[in-house]
Amino acid sequence: MLHRNNTHIDDIDFLIPHQPSVRILEEVAKRVSLPWEKVMTNMDRYANTSGGTIPIMLHETVSKGKLKDGDMVLFAAVGAGWTWATSLYKW
Repeated sequence: MLHRNNTHIDDIDFLIPHQPSVRILEEVAKRVSLPWEKVMTNMDRYANTSGGTIPIMLHETVSKGKLKDGDMVLFAAVGAGWTWATSLYKW
């Protein structure tokens, strides 16, 4: 996703991922060299909300005023059967 959009991981302001577990999110952040502070998570409050994780976390991030004009936001989701999807947005 990043390569196709001429974007580097350092350009990402926020990752809003599907949230199966904090441990998995920490490992993903580590493997792609993304600081944990850029990973938006609410696992401590809601646990895994399945298909609602990304829209719920986006709502919280916007409501808290974290997203600013021009921020690069990467959305990432995984599912059963080796399915996955990503979206890259410039806010």
